[in-house]
Amino acid sequence: MSFLTAAQQASALLISKKPATFFSSTKPFEVEICALANELIADFVREKDWRRLTKLKTMTGDGVTQGFDMPDDYDHMPKGQQVHNQDWPTWNYYGASSLDEWLNYLNGEPQIIPGAWLIMDGQMQFMPIIQTGQVAQYYYISNQIVTDGFGGTRSTFSADDQGMIYPERLLTLGLIWRWRALKRLEYAEDLQNYERFKDSIAADDKGSRILMDGGKRNPWWDYGTPYPWALGS
Repeated sequence: MSFLTAAQQASALLISKKPATFFSSTKPFEVEICALANELIADFVREKDWRRLTKLKTMTGDGVTQGFDMPDDYDHMPKGQQVHNQDWPTWNYYGASSLDEWLNYLNGEPQIIPGAWLIMDGQMQFMPIIQTGQVAQYYYISNQIVTDGFGGTRSTFSADDQGMIYPERLLTLGLIWRWRALKRLEYAEDLQNYERFKDSIAADDKGSRILMDGGKRNPWWDYGTPYPWALGS
C-alpha cells in the first residue's frame, strides 16, 4: 500500500470520493490531506521509542574533537538512554543535568570517568574530549519513517507513490480523525480507532516496554550467584 492508497481510503470515508492524485493537486482537500499526513507521522515518531526506528550512533575520538554532530535523521533519544564507551563496559558517560553543571565541567570541576556529555548547538559534546581510538555510542530514534520504493527512507511524504515503515492503515485512520478535527467535526470515535491501532503497533514493535521490576543483572556483578565453595573453607 502507498500513500495514495491510504489517502484514498481515508477520502472515501470523509468525502465519498477517491482523488486520483494528492501531491500534484492544488485542490484544497488534497492539499489539506498532504499537510495532515506529514503532521501525523512527525507526531507518531515523537510519541514512543519505536524499535523499528531505532539506530546506533558511533563516535570515534581523535583527542581534539569535543562536539559530534547529531545524526541527520535524529528525532530523539529513547527514555533513559545512556551514552556508552566501548572501553568501559561497566561505566557510561554521565549526562550533565543542566547548563550550569556543564559549565562547571568546562571550567575545571573535577572530571568523572569516562566523562560527561551534553547535547547543545546541534552536537553531542563531551568533557573531557574523547581520546584517540576511544568510541562512544548511543541509540536514537530516527525520523526516517517514509519509504521511497527504491530502498531509501525519508522523514516526510512528498509523492503519492511513497510508503511507510509501519502499516499504512495507521495513516488512513490518522487522516480521518485529523481532518475531521480540522473541520471542527466530531472525531472522538475516529481518534479512539487510531489510538487503538497505534497501541497494537507499539505492542508488536516492543518499543513501548518501559516498566521493569528491578534492574537487569550483569554477570560480572551478579550477587545472586551462589557461593561456589563450602562455608568455612
